[in-house]
Amino acid sequence: MKRKTLTPAVVPFSDAPEGPKGALSSYFCFCRDWRQRNSHRVISTIDAGQIQGQEWRSMSDERKSKFEKLAAKDRERFTAELELYKKVHGCSPPKKKVKKQVKPVKDPDKPRGAMSSYMYFCKDYRSKNKNNALSVIEAGAQQGAEWRSLPAAKRAKYDKLALQDRERHSAEMAKYKMSHPEPVPVEQETLKQAGPKKPTSSYMFFNREVQVPPFPASKPLPSL
Repeated sequence: MKRKTLTPAVVPFSDAPEGPKGALSSYFCFCRDWRQRNSHRVISTIDAGQIQGQEWRSMSDERKSKFEKLAAKDRERFTAELELYKKVHGCSPPKKKVKKQVKPVKDPDKPRGAMSSYMYFCKDYRSKNKNNALSVIEAGAQQGAEWRSLPAAKRAKYDKLALQDRERHSAEMAKYKMSHPEPVPVEQETLKQAGPKKPTSSYMFFNREVQVPPFPASKPLPSL
């Protein structure tokens, strides 16, 4: 008796699994190489991005060809994995849904948070430099540099203000908690038992009928 072979059905768009990893551009290959060569440096993400952009723009075509070859290989890898995905699942990969972050509703009665000594220093700095035509990033960098070099005698003024604000916040929070008691948390296991079973998707029903071979993991790019 011949064994019946099942051909993969067309999977609904919303139930299809995640597709292959996208191909890297030549600039992304360069950035990966740059991070490996400068892993010992302590540098912020913003500063690193600016240095990478400047170095890439001033790079010769001969040096760029190395990363363009890596990007071409990765495009070939992506094309092959995409064709395999379509052959196995019968459809194109679904687009990633961007989840919108819902901001929690702010309680108007809740006391304002306490300010740190650095925040008081920045507030004083802005009042003294209102006419300074600096961008937000440049002003923030200047404030940080001035704060780090500020002697302890001058910092004491802002430390005192921060201490007073912490005391104010603690007293106001004590009154707030008395008038706004926290709700009793419900046990997570109780919620699981009480809730109904989640509905099975059409893709899960399809998997019960035919064993689809697992999609191979993306191969890493060749080391630079």
